[in-house]
Amino acid sequence: MKQIKINLKEDDYRKLSDMAASQGITIAELIRRKFNFSLENTLTTKVHQRIDPDLLFELKKIADSLNKVAENMSNNIEVNSSILYEINRHVMRIV
Repeated sequence: MKQIKINLKEDDYRKLSDMAASQGITIAELIRRKFNFSLENTLTTKVHQRIDPDLLFELKKIADSLNKVAENMSNNIEVNSSILYEINRHVMRIV
């Protein structure tokens, strides 16, 4: 969870404090409600789905080959056409 700090005039702080107290909530909760936030909305759960291992394998091969291309280009080395062919072959397997 992240935290936001703000500076308020004494009068503005007192107004927020009074509003929150009248509702029996904290100032933070008052602000969340005013901006339509809630702790439930800020806490997320990750849903993991099973991914086909063959697809992951092909994607890894594509990523490895693209990294080779990027490394060659950053070192001003000519990109070997066999690397491009390898990328194409792995892409065609997953399409």
